[in-house]
Amino acid sequence: FSILPEPHVGIPGLGVLPRAVADEVVRRVKGVPYGGITLRGSLGWMDLVTAAGFRRVVVDPASPGPREARMLKGGVAAVGRLLGLAQSLPGARTALKLLGPTLEVKAYKGPNRLRVRVGR
Repeated sequence: FSILPEPHVGIPGLGVLPRAVADEVVRRVKGVPYGGITLRGSLGWMDLVTAAGFRRVVVDPASPGPREARMLKGGVAAVGRLLGLAQSLPGARTALKLLGPTLEVKAYKGPNRLRVRVGR
C-alpha cells in the first residue's frame, strides 16, 4: 500500500497498484518479470516468522532508511519524511502497521519471557 519505491525493483508507487498492473509496469519499466515476489503485511510476517519457529515476534512500522532516502525525490521524499514523523502521533503506529509502506520485523528464538503474543 506504499507510494515509496518498491524494495525489489525501486519503482515508486508500485505497492498501490493491483498485482496484474504492477507486473506489467515492472515488465515495461525494468524489462524483468515481477512474478514470484510476494509483498507481505504485518499479519503475513507474523504468520511466516512464527511458522519458522520464532517465539517472540514484533512487527512495527519502520521509518524510511538511507536506501529509500536515496531513491526518493521531490514530493515522494516529503511523504517519506511525513511517514517518519507520523509514527509519533497517537494511533498512527497502529495504522502504519496495518497499511504502512515499510515494516520492521524483530524475531527471537527461545523462551517467550516477555509474554509477547505469538502468531496472530
